[in-house]
Amino acid sequence: MKLAGLARQLGRAQDEGERRGLALELLERSRRREHVDAALRALEGCDLDDAARPLLRARALHYFEETRRDNGALIREQLLRLLLGIGHPDERDLWLRALHCYEIEPMMGEVTQNLRAIGLVGLAIHEAELAQLHALRLLHEPESASRFNSEPALTALNLLAQQEQAQLVYAWLLSSASEALDLALDELVGRALESLGNDFPADLYRPLLEQFARRDRALVSMGLATHIIESRSESLYDALETILIKTRHDELHHYILVLLAGARDDELERRLLALAKLSPPRRRRNFLAALELLPAEPDQELLARLRQPQDS
Repeated sequence: MKLAGLARQLGRAQDEGERRGLALELLERSRRREHVDAALRALEGCDLDDAARPLLRARALHYFEETRRDNGALIREQLLRLLLGIGHPDERDLWLRALHCYEIEPMMGEVTQNLRAIGLVGLAIHEAELAQLHALRLLHEPESASRFNSEPALTALNLLAQQEQAQLVYAWLLSSASEALDLALDELVGRALESLGNDFPADLYRPLLEQFARRDRALVSMGLATHIIESRSESLYDALETILIKTRHDELHHYILVLLAGARDDELERRLLALAKLSPPRRRRNFLAALELLPAEPDQELLARLRQPQDS
């Protein structure tokens, strides 16, 4: 069958087995970009096993050598994700190659951040200690992280958190988080502040809270609030209230109130109700949404006040 006909048949295929077979055949026979993209899209939802691995490996190695045929690294990303799904233990060379991949495209800048993140995930499955070292390296390269999704630093941070390496995350917050914020990596910093663990000492967390809360960046303060509430750090509750009262971000205000209501904690509920009684008109809707999550219905007088129009 000619390639054009094969591509059309793939586009019409409904059965997963048929789609998988046609996609692998098209990927094997053609290196035209539209055919490769179509084959990889079709394979995304397919259940693949070791039978598909040799072809996927061969194509990945080809594009690592011929990077000009994969500007932006999207083909390699898709191939490595498929190999990650197969989960064969002998892909170490590909994971390491991805981890050391840095490519710059005109008008786009550095484009292989997601590729490095995938490489880290793949390496961590079978070589956790080596992956931890690479995670530290990637986390300390904020200038190379994507401004859109904080990768690969965010994946590196999540890996360290999963491995319960709070001391390494804390060291990064002390040494590099301010630089990360200067680079607009707010999600990364917020995630780090959230991931220190419930047993992290409150007296060490307080300086971080004071340093980052005053910037009033929504994603960063979400991380602060999540840690304080999930760890039940009562000594930091007053500071949490200050964040609530002073923030200019309505979505952050709503987020924290929902966390307070969902915590099922008597002290946090008491503070939530006290704040609701003092709510400015523009924030009443947020308090109403949070109070609906409480196990017991709040005072009707309070609910009536919160339901008043904002201009009253």
